[in-house]
Amino acid sequence: MNRVVEIDALRALACLIILIAHTAEEFSKLAYAASDTTALHNLLWSIDLSRSAVTLFFAISGFVICSTIKGERKSGSISFWGRRLFRLFPVFWLSNIAALLIIYWPSNSINWLQFFANLTMIPKVFGQESLVAVYWTLETDLMFYFLTWGIFMLGFHNRAQMLLLMCVALVLLTFFFVFNRDSAPTYHYWMAMPYHISFMFWAALYRLFNDSPETQVSFGLFSVSTTVVFMLSTVIILLPALLAFGLYVVNDDIFGLRNSASYIIGMLAFITLIRWLPLRSKILAHFGNYTYAIYLFHAVFILGLTHAIKTWAPELASWPIAVWIVVIFAMSVAVAHFVFNYVEKPIMKYSQQLFRNPKLVFQQTSPI
Repeated sequence: MNRVVEIDALRALACLIILIAHTAEEFSKLAYAASDTTALHNLLWSIDLSRSAVTLFFAISGFVICSTIKGERKSGSISFWGRRLFRLFPVFWLSNIAALLIIYWPSNSINWLQFFANLTMIPKVFGQESLVAVYWTLETDLMFYFLTWGIFMLGFHNRAQMLLLMCVALVLLTFFFVFNRDSAPTYHYWMAMPYHISFMFWAALYRLFNDSPETQVSFGLFSVSTTVVFMLSTVIILLPALLAFGLYVVNDDIFGLRNSASYIIGMLAFITLIRWLPLRSKILAHFGNYTYAIYLFHAVFILGLTHAIKTWAPELASWPIAVWIVVIFAMSVAVAHFVFNYVEKPIMKYSQQLFRNPKLVFQQTSPI
């Protein structure tokens, strides 16, 4: 299986779904929004397809990231954190500057404390809101990296037993938050964080299952195959989604339907498009290189454009939503192409060279 092509293509598909959903959502709020804009938003909202796409992103992270940390504890830690932080922060800082100039400067609503808190990627820790709503996923990624590094330091990295244990622990924490709201974080993205991270460890287990389905996994008194462990993990992380669906059936709770459908669709899409109907489109895979920048910048362009339309030309909101999707996509891809080639690639190349020999890096950066 050509994992690089298929994973990059899947990233591109998930990113496109998110871009379409966010464009329809924001343009549907405008006074003269076209009927097709509202219809598309209502359709996507009813099953929360953007959350399905985010679930895909989380699964892809788990599939890819867990296998990238290796080596001795000290050198492996330096290499892992160095490469991940170099990968995440420079482009993220650029998107924060773009948000400041495109969204907050024209509306005279600059909050410098909020801006500098956002540069850490964890603004809520400092009591500040994200500059752009989509940034919440990056906090989840950082926590996943921390947990992955933690089990690596314990010496249980990439073991099926530990990955299953993480799935179980995170689902139990999810249920604890659901049934003990007073003890749960008030910030809803933090409350949902354990469940989102469980998909990452589930996808890491899928990789072990895909690579060696018949390998025996010992649990002391008995052993089972990696296939059985993965199937068990799938049942476990489906439980919160099934609970949400039960709330829909019993109480006719539309949010229960959205929460259950979105996660289940995301899981099925990941398995289907990796295993049974793999995406081998080189065009999609090419756009997959740009997805991090597209993800960060598309929301900036959407909010900036809708603010401009609302202020200076409200009648433009009546144009078909397909026009605005194409406009936002073109703007995002153009910027992402520049950012990828002139920011991401040079930084990734530098970080690969810098952390190729982590022992040497440690010696060079340690106090004499």
